Amino acid sequence: MKKFTQQELDYILELHVKWLNDEPDGVKANLCYANLEGANLEGANLYRANLDTNEEYRKGIILKEDIIGYKKCYSGAIVHLLIPKGSIVFSINGRKHRTNKCKVIKVEDRYGNEIHIAFSLYDEDFKYETNKEYEIEDFNLMYNVECSSGIHFFKTIEEAKVYNY
Repeated sequence: MKKFTQQELDYILELHVKWLNDEPDGVKANLCYANLEGANLEGANLYRANLDTNEEYRKGIILKEDIIGYKKCYSGAIVHLLIPKGSIVFSINGRKHRTNKCKVIKVEDRYGNEIHIAFSLYDEDFKYETNKEYEIEDFNLMYNVECSSGIHFFKTIEEAKVYNY
C-alpha cells in the first residue's frame, strides 16, 4: 500500500476538487491502495474519488466486457483504447494497467486535437494508429511485474495526461 505524506494527500484532494468543478488541471483522486492510516481527511471531498482497491486486477483478470483505457504517448499525445472482452489485464498498483489486446479508437495531440498516429514513449518504432487492433504475442503473464511486455494504460484520461515516465 502507498503511504502518502499529508502534503501529497492534500495536493491530490485539491486536484480532485478542481476535477469535480471541471476546472483546468483537475484530476480525479485515485486512492486505490493508499494507506490512509493517520491521514487528516477532515473536510475532504471524496465524492467520486476512486477508492476501489482493484484487487481482482492485481493478479490478473480476463475481461467479461469491454473497457476503455487511455495511454500517454510521445509529445503528450493521448491514445483512447478499447480493451476488448477476453483480454487479460493486470495492475499491480491499481492505477497503471497492462493488457495483451486493444483497439485504438481515437488519438489526440496534447491540445485535444484529433490526430491519427501516436508513437510509444518507450519504443520509438511502435506507433498507435486509429482503428488498428494490437495483440501482444509475448505478453508477460507474471502478475507481479508492472513494467513488462504488454500495452500499458490508465482507466482515466486524467491519469494518462499527468503520467510522467
